[in-house]
Amino acid sequence: MTFETLPVTDIFTMNQTFKCSSGSGQILLLFMIVLSSIIWSFPVQADQTLQDVRSEKILTITTGLWRPFTNQNKKNGGIACEIVRKAFGEMGFQVNFKFVPWKRAFELAKFGKADGTILWRRTAEREVHFLYSKAVLDVSVVFFHMKDFSFQWKTPKDLAGIRIGTIIGFDYDPAFNRAVAEGNLLVDETVSLEQNLRKILAGRIDISPMEKESGYYTLSQILPKEQASLFTHHATPLNASTLHLIMPKVSKESHSLIQIFNQGLEKTSSTKKPTVTDGIPVKNKAPVPPPR
Repeated sequence: MTFETLPVTDIFTMNQTFKCSSGSGQILLLFMIVLSSIIWSFPVQADQTLQDVRSEKILTITTGLWRPFTNQNKKNGGIACEIVRKAFGEMGFQVNFKFVPWKRAFELAKFGKADGTILWRRTAEREVHFLYSKAVLDVSVVFFHMKDFSFQWKTPKDLAGIRIGTIIGFDYDPAFNRAVAEGNLLVDETVSLEQNLRKILAGRIDISPMEKESGYYTLSQILPKEQASLFTHHATPLNASTLHLIMPKVSKESHSLIQIFNQGLEKTSSTKKPTVTDGIPVKNKAPVPPPR
């Protein structure tokens, strides 16, 4: 019989067998009672803690505004939010999306103030702090321009002399970013994708890099169909990548939650995923022309 299974009443009777003074016997008896109590309490507390974690089926995921992928003004939160919500839903989890500026979305998740964040490309710097899910979306950044403006490019140096509209603080591509930093390109910065599209239309800039689906979605929202149809994009992408749900390594639950999400994503992969034009009124839908 071990101390873990010994009844308290038996511990008291054991005092009669100790060949020691009354004082030391009482001290030893008290030590045995306390030790047994501690041993008995550990398994119960651990089980209760695990049970509490397993019963918590509500997750908080942070993100920023990136139409049509994430959009707090849409009922479903945007294409990416719908994909993530359905994947976790397949596994019995509910997701609450918290829309904040992109930097804050990243920081909240990084320090464990949220369960995770979307949508992020894989980088070595981010992998230090985060675990990555399977790809939620495949995206490509291309140069938008008017159909009557023709140019060819393979490397950033081919873009010299072309007026390029960019967004302040946006990370486009290492080679492109380096060319901009070195002053080799004519860059006009602004704060939004919408402004760059209007600048192209007005002839103030020639081209602007933006995610393809997001670009055409925005055109359909800000311009009449006749004007939106004047735009196209170059066939050569500036950047092609996958976007992911990422979860912080500081959270012990992240590894399991990533696996749960990946399983849910596989279960929903056979179903129809939302498209870039879902939810856009028919009268505002602009045709997506083939790239030049």
